[in-house]
Amino acid sequence: LSVYIFDVDQGTESKCYDACANAWPPVLVPQGAQLGGNMGVTTRKDGSQQLTHNGKPIYLFAGDGASGDINGDGLGGVWHIIVK
Repeated sequence: LSVYIFDVDQGTESKCYDACANAWPPVLVPQGAQLGGNMGVTTRKDGSQQLTHNGKPIYLFAGDGASGDINGDGLGGVWHIIVK
């Protein structure tokens, strides 16, 4: 699956909620997940744990229907693919 970062996010804080999160679902991890390297977590408003890459929250894109799709890359000039 392709994952994305959102330029509007500030540090590890997600700014993508409600309609945004419906189109760009956050990549969630279980509480207490052990991560290494450039991967980490941030806590969302609802208490869920969102995966981060180099300190930036990461997301999926609802418009990606198949593995390898990168339909969200560059949307609005603020969404950028990090892994596909």
